Amino acid sequence: MTLYRQGKLIGVVLMLAACNMAQPPAEPHWQGPNLLRNPSFETLGSDGYPAEWQWREGSGADRGSAHAGEVALKISGPSAEVYTTQSLELQPHTPYLLHGWVRARNLSTGEVRLRWAPASGGSSDTQSVRSSTDWRELWTVFTTESDGRGRVDLVWEGLNAGAEVWIDDLYLGVAPSASLEIYPQARSVRQQGGEVAVAVRLLDASGQTATEAQDTVRFGLEGSGRLVGPNPAPAQDGWAYITYQSDGGSGPVTIRAEVGGLPPVATTLQRSAQGMEFGFPLGLFEDANMTHGYDEMKRWATELKARGFDAVMLINANVANRGDDDGLRATDEAGLEVYFNPGDDLNREWWPEEIPPDPARARSIAQELVKRLSLHPSLGGYYVADEPFLKDVPKVAPLQKAFQEADFDRPSMSVLIGRGRGELIYQQTRPDVMLLDVYPVGYSNAVGDFTLRGFGYSDLDFVSYLRLLTKDKPRSVPLWLILQTHSFEDQLREPTPSEVRAQNWLAVGEGAKGIFWFIYSSQQGWRGLRDNPTLYDEVSHQARRVAALRGVLKELFKVPDRFEVSGADVPYASSLQHRDGRHFLVVVNRDCQSPRRLAVRSDEIQGRLRDLESGQVYAQGTELEYAPGDGRVFEVVP
Repeated sequence: MTLYRQGKLIGVVLMLAACNMAQPPAEPHWQGPNLLRNPSFETLGSDGYPAEWQWREGSGADRGSAHAGEVALKISGPSAEVYTTQSLELQPHTPYLLHGWVRARNLSTGEVRLRWAPASGGSSDTQSVRSSTDWRELWTVFTTESDGRGRVDLVWEGLNAGAEVWIDDLYLGVAPSASLEIYPQARSVRQQGGEVAVAVRLLDASGQTATEAQDTVRFGLEGSGRLVGPNPAPAQDGWAYITYQSDGGSGPVTIRAEVGGLPPVATTLQRSAQGMEFGFPLGLFEDANMTHGYDEMKRWATELKARGFDAVMLINANVANRGDDDGLRATDEAGLEVYFNPGDDLNREWWPEEIPPDPARARSIAQELVKRLSLHPSLGGYYVADEPFLKDVPKVAPLQKAFQEADFDRPSMSVLIGRGRGELIYQQTRPDVMLLDVYPVGYSNAVGDFTLRGFGYSDLDFVSYLRLLTKDKPRSVPLWLILQTHSFEDQLREPTPSEVRAQNWLAVGEGAKGIFWFIYSSQQGWRGLRDNPTLYDEVSHQARRVAALRGVLKELFKVPDRFEVSGADVPYASSLQHRDGRHFLVVVNRDCQSPRRLAVRSDEIQGRLRDLESGQVYAQGTELEYAPGDGRVFEVVP
């Protein structure tokens, strides 16, 4: 399909906006009536304030500075958080587009944005204007809830004295039947030599990836640096990519993307000395209720580093009442990266049902935690929510965004799980990392059977489950996995060493860029790794093997499989591609009880296979022996 809508192209609208002449109110360049009343502020009430909008001090109609027509809404600083609003009743469960134009002068603090606030709570906000700018487009796409009631707010908060802001030419209507998404949502890039892969997803009318789209995506850059790659970029399987390279400058840069006839999308990158850099973390999962405090964290960090791990995923920390951030002094000294979940704090301040999903409250919570935690160089990122349900999205989304905005240099993420749940929450909350837990060894599973019966799925195994949940993840977003070493009641069985080995190499084959093992301490009836030396030794050995390869592995992404395996009852040969175009292959013996002699070959890709661990080079079709559950990574070479 070709993504295209009738109406004016965005380029035409931009040309009109560039003219410094008053124009008639512009029709949107997408279809559908405008549902806002007095959207361009042309009609004034008896008090001289734009009709249909609530009067607010410091704001009023301004003639001669409009984006289109004759009148704009002007706001003058200083101000606290203020908004003018218009209440509406829309169709339930329907996607809508809120769009508008903002101009700012002498703006040094505070921000301006548009938002849809449903009657049930929460909000869907546009990007924010935080500095002086010529007319800039703002937009957000949201889906109404069951009653469709809510309001459109024009928000300005914290404006400095002397700041002047104009808002004009608003539009609210049913979202186009095709649209764009851009990744990442908000992050930083290292000032000197930093790179960020920017991805755009093309969606069809049902909100699914438009895999058959033949469009090209044009990227534009506002700020210094350069875009590397074809531009316009062809969409492949519904995705288009370009790379931003920093040139040493500071401050924000904005990357825009557009396809003719659709609302454009944009992302803003913050350039900083550190920048958000993704390695390939290898670590364990732990409960801070079991391991906390400087002395205990020091012992634990030293132990993990000696075993080849460089990261931990720490849940249920209590910063306010127990001072769990003090334990980060120990991980600072050991050089162990911590992905920190202040779960106890959030359970008090955010997750209770009686607390509404207020974005301002989320920002306050995140800023306070970031202020304490970000002092520690071992802080790797923020673990926001643990296995949330779809009903939790109104709370996960603003909290996720609040952490992303409070600390651009560190990733923010949630542990996701479940078909029809994990992938949808990922799309609606846009974390910096897709973090999934996968526990494939069911209580009644035979050894080596990775059907996810412990998750309640008899039709999905480790591989098919991951491919289902990651099918709409851009390759530029890292996939991190939490894997199983534990049992749980009558749902999960403790894996054998060979099953641990198989999980490790299947994860590598599916393009994982980080691996964590659940769990270190024993509790709730399971045996943790500290009390299970056999499995502890196995995961430590696998971590060292992967660590030796991660310089290459972190640059690979999953592509359609192009190799066939002989000698296996359940074949596994996963194709990966380096960002420079080289081909790689991961082969796993999924028989976790017996060694197998396996051979791989491809009718599509020519060349020999170089084993990355041994350096040995083999012709395609050469039989090689694999221990139970073991894997190898090959590069295709001439």
